[in-house]
Amino acid sequence: MSKPRTLPAELSTSRTTIPATKRFDPISVRIDDAGEIIGVSRDKMWRLVRDKRVASFKIDGCTLVLWEDLRQFVYLSAGRPIELDPGAD
Repeated sequence: MSKPRTLPAELSTSRTTIPATKRFDPISVRIDDAGEIIGVSRDKMWRLVRDKRVASFKIDGCTLVLWEDLRQFVYLSAGRPIELDPGAD
């Protein structure tokens, strides 16, 4: 019987610490992480998704939110214009 494979700590999921040299910009985040990022509870984040105030999608049963959709939600909720990417002309 083979031993289960695990990722080295520096390459594991976002729920663990990733060294600064290995960091990357996420494309999407899990619901629990999305709530933590914007400062609301897990339950509140699920309500925002259920009420379709924040767009979400599923991959293999995992509910995710696109990083840009989360960012847009925060800016619109704050009544601020959405900052465009300075590199996008």
